[in-house]
Amino acid sequence: MALKKLNTKMLQALEGWEACNTFLRSATEEEAETLLHHERRGKQRVQYMLRMHGRFNRERAQRERLDILSSKK
Repeated sequence: MALKKLNTKMLQALEGWEACNTFLRSATEEEAETLLHHERRGKQRVQYMLRMHGRFNRERAQRERLDILSSKK
C-alpha cells in the first residue's frame, strides 16, 4: 500500500494518546489503516499500533460481514 497523505485531523491524532483515541472512535477502515502504516514507519509506538489495528480490524470485519450477508440473498 502506498502511503497516503495525512490530513490535519490524522496528523493531530499522531500527537498524543487522547487525540489518537478520539480520532479512532469514528475512523473509517481506510483512515485507521493509513494511520497504522504511518505509525509503523514513524515512531512505532506499540500501544498506538495495537489501537489502530484494532479499529482497522473492527471496521474491516464489519464490512466483510455485510458483504457476506448481501451475497446470500
